[in-house]
Amino acid sequence: MNTSKKIGLIGIGGLGLPIARNLISSGFNVIGYRRSSMEQFTELGGVAADSPCEVAEQADIVLTCLPSGESLADAVSGSNGIVKAARSGMIVVELSTIPIEAKREQLVVLAGLGSDLLDCTVSGSPEFIDSRTAAFFVSGNKSGYENCREVIEGITDNVKFVGQFGCGSALKSISTALVSVHTLAAAEAFAMGERAGLARQDIFNAITGTPMSSGMFETRGKAMINGDYPKTRGLATYYERNMEKVRDFTNSVGGNYPLLSAALDCYAEAIKNGYGNVDYSAVIDFLMEKDTK
Repeated sequence: MNTSKKIGLIGIGGLGLPIARNLISSGFNVIGYRRSSMEQFTELGGVAADSPCEVAEQADIVLTCLPSGESLADAVSGSNGIVKAARSGMIVVELSTIPIEAKREQLVVLAGLGSDLLDCTVSGSPEFIDSRTAAFFVSGNKSGYENCREVIEGITDNVKFVGQFGCGSALKSISTALVSVHTLAAAEAFAMGERAGLARQDIFNAITGTPMSSGMFETRGKAMINGDYPKTRGLATYYERNMEKVRDFTNSVGGNYPLLSAALDCYAEAIKNGYGNVDYSAVIDFLMEKDTK
C-alpha cells in the first residue's frame, strides 16, 4: 500500500473523525478541514487546513463527509472551495448521506475541470467505522475507484464497487431500510420473549450465530439487553437524516414495501412518545412501554 500520498478530508465530525483516525492508523498523511474545532483531529496526527481549497491544493484524493447538499456545494464550488484547486486527475470521494441530485451537480462542476467525483456512501455508525466493519458502497467512474481503492480500504475492510454514479446512494437507502427493519425485528423478538418469561440475555445467547440471527440482532441486541444504548445520536436525528431519505427513495423508484412502511411508522410513533433523544435500538423500550398504556 502506498501511504506516502497526502489524503484530504473535508468534514471531520461524528463520522469524519473516526474515518480520519483509521486513515492515519493505516499510515496515510491526512490534511483536513472543518468549520469548527479541529483539535481532536490534530491530536490524532492530522494536519489542519484553513479551507477546502487548501485541502485540494495538497491532496490528489479528497474525501468529503458533510451534513447537507448545501455544505457540499460550499465545499466544492464556494469561494474557497475545491474548484479553486481542482485539476486533471484529482478525485473527490463523496461520503455524505445527501440527495443524489446535490452530488450530481458537483460531479458536473468537477468534470468540467478534469476532476472526478465518486458517490461513495457509508452504511454504519461511528462504532462500525472504529471496528472497520462499516460498508462503503462506491459508484461512478470505475478507473477513479481503482485509483483511490487503497485509500478507502484504509478506512474499512468492507468496500464494494456497485456500478454507475448514484448506485452508492441507492444502496445506502437499501441498507438503511434493512437496518430499520432488522432492528425493529430484533426488538420485537426480545419483547415477545420477555413477555413469555425469557431473560433478554438468554434470548440473545440462543439466537446469536444461528440462521435466525442478523447483524443488527447481534449489535443492537447487545444494547437492548441492559438498555446500554450508544450515545452517538438520537432516534429523531437518525430518522431525519436516514429514514426519511429512505421514504423519499422508495417514492422515487415506486413499488410497495410493507415491512419498511410499518417500521418507519413505528419509529415515528416512538419519537412522538418521547424516544427521540435515545438511540434507535431503544425501540425495544417503546414496545414494552406500550403494554402499560
